[in-house]
Amino acid sequence: MGEYIQEGLCYKVKVSKTRMDNNKVNYEDIMEGLVKEIPLKLYDVEETENNYSFTLKDEILESGQLTEFLTEQYKLLNANEDKSKEIIAKLTDFNKSDDIIKFAKEKSYENFQFSSMYHNLDCGKRRKSIMIEYELINFYVVGKIVMECYNEFLSYIETLIKWNNPYKVSEAVKIMIG
Repeated sequence: MGEYIQEGLCYKVKVSKTRMDNNKVNYEDIMEGLVKEIPLKLYDVEETENNYSFTLKDEILESGQLTEFLTEQYKLLNANEDKSKEIIAKLTDFNKSDDIIKFAKEKSYENFQFSSMYHNLDCGKRRKSIMIEYELINFYVVGKIVMECYNEFLSYIETLIKWNNPYKVSEAVKIMIG
């Protein structure tokens, strides 16, 4: 059974306190692992009774760079031009990150939708592992993929997207199989 390659902005990371306890992972371990996965400076941290959430700051999505960034990415991805223009036109009407998230959750477009998936995070000096949840605003979904062990390749693609990219929002890109 295959999965889809999903390329998108990492909107939120959730870390369960129960999983942390079960895996003997503390907050410092989580931070040490996450700093290798996402640029923490772009995220607000919230602690609840059950988890820690790292949510992309509103100003990153509301800065106006999102549409410029996506226009560039859609060209690089050879995405359907008509659909890409529709997505960009709709996003131009939104001023608030909540509206952008709501639009992504509607899943009206293959290349602009919201998804949630789980991924193992290696953290701490002893490289402990814990399952965490990523929420992505996908701008590219392709599949089905039937190959395993693609983390290094996907990391390479992430690096290419972020490399010399003038848009701060590009730092939040995360690519996963799910």
